[in-house]
Order: sequence, then C-alpha cells, then structure tokens
Amino acid sequence: MTRTIIFLAIFWPVVASAQTDGTEQKVFFMTEMLLTAIVCLVVLAIVLHRSRAKHQMAEAELEQARKELQFLVVQRTRRLHELNQALQNEIRLQDHTSRSLQSANDLLDSILTCMPSMLVAVTPDGSVTHWNKASELLTGIDVAIALGKNLLELCPDLPVSWSTIQDTIACLVPCTEEGVAWKGIYCDVAVYPLLGSVAKGAVLRIDDVTTRTTVETMLIHNEKMMSLGEMAAGTAHEVNNPLATILQNVQNAERRLFGRLKGNTNAADKVGLDWHLMQAYLEERDIRRMFNDIRDAGERATEIVTNMLAFSRRSCSDQEDIDLCELVNNTIILARQNTAAKGKGRDKVKLQTTFEDSPVVVQCLATEIQQVLLNLITNAEQALQGFEPKEGRRSITINVRADKETATLEVQDNGPGISAELRRHVFEPFYTTKKVGHGTGLGLSVSYFIITKHHGGTITLEPARGGGCLFIVTLPRHQTTPQTLENSPHVS
Repeated sequence: MTRTIIFLAIFWPVVASAQTDGTEQKVFFMTEMLLTAIVCLVVLAIVLHRSRAKHQMAEAELEQARKELQFLVVQRTRRLHELNQALQNEIRLQDHTSRSLQSANDLLDSILTCMPSMLVAVTPDGSVTHWNKASELLTGIDVAIALGKNLLELCPDLPVSWSTIQDTIACLVPCTEEGVAWKGIYCDVAVYPLLGSVAKGAVLRIDDVTTRTTVETMLIHNEKMMSLGEMAAGTAHEVNNPLATILQNVQNAERRLFGRLKGNTNAADKVGLDWHLMQAYLEERDIRRMFNDIRDAGERATEIVTNMLAFSRRSCSDQEDIDLCELVNNTIILARQNTAAKGKGRDKVKLQTTFEDSPVVVQCLATEIQQVLLNLITNAEQALQGFEPKEGRRSITINVRADKETATLEVQDNGPGISAELRRHVFEPFYTTKKVGHGTGLGLSVSYFIITKHHGGTITLEPARGGGCLFIVTLPRHQTTPQTLENSPHVS
C-alpha cells in the first residue's frame, strides 16, 4: 500500500501535466507537487512509525530475551556455584580421607617397624612385601634390598621351612614353634595366613626369646642347685659323723700303738709281746707317718665339709666381723673342689696369694663375699683353660690390702683378657662370652649386686699388665678391736 501511494505521488504530476497547459498547468503542477510532498511526508511518517514500532517491538523482545538469558545465567551460575561447592567439599573429604589413610598407614608402618619382633610378609610365591626394622637388625639385610626378593634367597637358613609357610597359606591355619635355636639366639616362630580378599600370602613373626629361655634355664638350674645344696648340706652332715669317728679312732690308735701308757704295756705283757720290738717294727714300717697322713687327710676333709656347710647356709641379715685373709683361704679350699672349673689344663694353673702382715677385718656377710670370690676364681680358671701365656705358667693371684677406710681384694689372671668393648658389658645380667649352655651370664651381675647393694662397696674390671684381667673389689673396712684381732689365723 505504501509503495502504491508513493508511486502515485511521484508519477501523478507527470500525468496531470500532460493534460493541462499554461498558467493553470503551472499552478496545478505546484499544487500537485505540494500534495505529493505532503503525501510523501505522510507516507514517510507512516513508514517511520511502523519502523519505530517494529524497532520497539524488537527492543522489547530483545529485552525479554536478555532478561530470560540473564535469569538463565543466574540460575546456571548458582547451579555451577553449588556444583563447585559440592566438588570442593568432595575434594576436601577426599583429601581428609587420604591424609587419614596415610596417617593410619604411617602409624601402622611405624608400629610394625618399631616392634622388636621380626615381621616379614610374603606372597604365595615367596616374594617379600614387608620387611621391618627388626628384620634388618637380625639378618643384616636392608629393607630396600629385601622388598620384592624371594624369601628363601634372602634367608636360606630361616628357622621355619618354606613348605610350612605354603601349608599355612593353603590351609589358612597359623603355625607356631617355640624355643628354636637360630643365629646364636633362641626364638619363637609363628606363621600367620593373610585372610583378606585383597592380599594373599603369609606373615612370618620371629621373636627373640633368648632372655626368657635363659631365665627359664636359670630357674631350672637354680632349682637343681637348691636341691644340690640341700643334698650337699645333708651329705656334709652325714660325712661329718664318720670323719669324726675316723679322727677319733686314729687318735686312739696312735695312743695305743705309740704311747707308753700303762694300759698299753699291760696288754703287751698279757699277750707276750715285747713292747720295744713292736715299737721298732712300727718305726721300720713307717706306721707313724701313715697315721699322720690319715689324720691330716681327715682334718682336711673336715675343713672342706665345714666350709661347704658354711657356704650352703642362708645368709643372715646381720653382718659380722670377718678376717678377709682367712675368708680367702677358706674360699681357695672350696675353689679347688669346684668341679665347674675343672677342664683342660686346670691342674697347671698356679693359685697364689699376697696378704697384709696383719689381719684385714671387714664387716660383711661371709657367705656372700665367698660367693663373689668363688665366681671370680672360677671365671679366671675357665679363661685360662687351653691358653698359654707368653711368659711363665698360668696363674691366678689374689691380693688383699687395706687402708684406714677400705679393704681391697684383687683377683688377677694372666689369661687372654677381655676387650674394652666387652668390659663395658661384663656386669650386665645374662651377658656372657661363653658358649650356649656353658654359662647363664649371672655370676658377675650377682657379684656386682652383692658388693654394691649389700655391702656398699665397688667392683671393677681392668686390664692386667702383660695381659689378662684384674677384678678389684673394694669394701668399707670395719674398725678392728683387740678381740677381733685375737685368734685370726691367715697365711701369706
């Protein structure tokens, strides 16, 4: 329609001008031109109005689309924010779970690593999957080397067979064994199957029970020694009776054979025996010397039994004044009868003493000091077995000296000695350099306890000059009195 009006407005003056002429034609033309312009303006206005309406409608539609888009953007942004928040929460939860799991793994690994037991985890084909610190210390194999390697290749001398481990994995039944000797120790061995669905295999646990086994052995040994001590005490009492009879009869026999008593001469005359000829015969056959030997042997046996009885008695809580020199002499008599020290070359060990000129009196429990001295002498004799000194013969020297405050007892040998590293451990319980079954490692620790705790003294070990060991025992000295000094025999 608009196009038609514009077309007529443009071409109508041309058509009209063709039908008129002159002045009228000009007026008409001008009028027509004005009308045409007016029509064109109206048409243009209508066109502009419609264009503006369409533009406004487009703007309205655009604004509506913008608002809808903005609403969608807000919704999507809110949704993305919620998803992002949920994702961050999930990440934090996963991170917390991961840290907790790592902490639990670290704690479990620390527990397994710090356990004193050897813990080894293996797969069914024998590959090592866990190797703790105790395994490193016991086998000397680093964990980096052990992991992934075959267990039998790492430790072919395990105290449990591979067939036992395989049977445990197959049957899912734990297997244990106690008191197995391995690498110079006693150990308990346990094999546990892994029951989880993820891991298959077994865990091997090896516990060092040397101390427990030693204590059990010591307790058994103590029971035996207590029984032996009671039997020895009873035997000593029983031996004392025939010894007393022997010594009494030897004395009576000597009096009746060699004493010129009235009863002897009357009995000889009664049977027609010449007393002088009988004395000549006894002198010729050296009968008096034989009786002296019998009496000396009986007295020595009595002394041994007396010392054994004194040593087997329970220590009383009250200390008494003891001459240390006399105590050493009595202990030496016991030491010579100590079968625990007998061995190759024991008869070639020279035992000598060096004492003070006057008695060295200390206030102590005689049986406990005697026990300490016996331990030191026995250890020295055992150290000298099979050893040849560079100079002189094998010897043990016991020195006793004193000053105003203390008395010192030294036991020195010329044996192989003890290294500085081992000297630091000699007084520790259960520590011994002897072979398994040849010592409990308690002798020196008990001696240390007796000297330091019961008597307030000291006991130390030093290397002796020229080789060997020197044990120095220092005891507080009791102030001597005339009564104490009286009748205190000692030898030097």
